Amino acid sequence: MMYVIRTKTGCELSSSNALQRIGYIIKTPEKLMNIHNKGTWRQQRYLIFTGYIFLEMDSELKSQDYYKIKNTDGVINFIGGGNPQTVSEIEKQYINWLWNEGRPIEPSKIYVTPEGQKLIMSGEGIEAFRKAIYQSW
Repeated sequence: MMYVIRTKTGCELSSSNALQRIGYIIKTPEKLMNIHNKGTWRQQRYLIFTGYIFLEMDSELKSQDYYKIKNTDGVINFIGGGNPQTVSEIEKQYINWLWNEGRPIEPSKIYVTPEGQKLIMSGEGIEAFRKAIYQSW
């Protein structure tokens, strides 16, 4: 089961780390972006879902876990409020794909032909994403 937790913007990683230290499985999908600044290109990490973190549990959320998580610094509430809602199985698969085992998703490389056609040349996880989507149908 996976739950969505709303956090204060900018507190996603600190809340994640605090919850992981006390034993929760928290996922915060990230991506790398190529940023051009002052004449140079560099890669920078960004959260895919700002203001949200994802809690994965083997069983239904117990009230003691609910209050422990809700009282963590930076946590606002669960989606669903006092009755936390789980995400669907397809949404869980998508979030796990974006999470990429804790590694940020690398930018794809795209080739544009002279005719304007765009071809995806590389991109970490593009095949894994296709498999995840096709397996779920």
